[in-house]
Amino acid sequence: MLLSSIGRSSLERVLSLNTSSTSSALHGIIHIPRIRIAIFYRDVSASFFSTYLSKRQYTASRTATSKSRSNPSATKLALKATKSSATKVANKSPKGKQLKEKPSKTLTKKPKKARKVLSSQEKLAIKTMTLKAQALRPPKKLPSSARTTYMAKNLKGTSGDEITSRFTEVSQAWKNITQHEREEYESLARANRDKNEKVLTEWLSNYTPDQIRTANNARRQISKMDEVKKYWKKIQDPRLPKQPSTRFTIFTQERFKSGDFKGVDVLDATKQLVKEYFALSPVERKKYHDKFLQSRNQYIKDHIAAFNREPKCATKKVN
Repeated sequence: MLLSSIGRSSLERVLSLNTSSTSSALHGIIHIPRIRIAIFYRDVSASFFSTYLSKRQYTASRTATSKSRSNPSATKLALKATKSSATKVANKSPKGKQLKEKPSKTLTKKPKKARKVLSSQEKLAIKTMTLKAQALRPPKKLPSSARTTYMAKNLKGTSGDEITSRFTEVSQAWKNITQHEREEYESLARANRDKNEKVLTEWLSNYTPDQIRTANNARRQISKMDEVKKYWKKIQDPRLPKQPSTRFTIFTQERFKSGDFKGVDVLDATKQLVKEYFALSPVERKKYHDKFLQSRNQYIKDHIAAFNREPKCATKKVN
């Protein structure tokens, strides 16, 4: 009996499942034109079919297993991507980074320069320069009396060793001038005083009363220095408050105005006034005490107006 076309196609399907596992003899079956079934069963042994069936079952099981698994290429790519992402995360993590520790800088303080130890002369020179800067330089005054005006006019152009001898001559000549000449120099002196006052007022307008007070304090200190053999005059400023007069000062001024000590030596007159003051009765002393309080209150008002603060004496009790 010939193998039908349906049977041949079924056999081809079976062989196509795993052509590598079938023998070459089975591939030849497809090309046998017409063979009887009896001859086929006679030539092909039963053991062959059992082997074939077992291989078919094994192939089917492997196919099912391979289907259940993912595509190996896709799996490899997924594993590779997972590994790469894990590597990136590990690299990004602080543990993965191997940070090089920067060497800590040790701060060392620079040694301070040793201050130069000034000598006593250098300290005095610095102090003198500071005081002179505070003392200010008011404008020079013109001769303000008839005698000084005459001396300045006649000593003009004299310098050096000549000035000593020349000064003696001019002083003697001043004593012998006429009354008319004396009046001329008195007139010149008055004009000089007016000019001095005007120039000083303009100069004082550039400074505050407190600056003038500081300048006068500096001038007082400079005059007390042994090294500075020059007296620095006090700058006269009408804006500065006048110190209050003491009880004894008020008493002596009043007694000198009376004319009782006219022609009496100042030292002798002072000794006499001291005795008189301490001999006063309490009622008489109270009169001078009241005048002192009036002078003190006026000084406090003027001090506040000039320096915008109270003087130290304002907080002290008056006995």
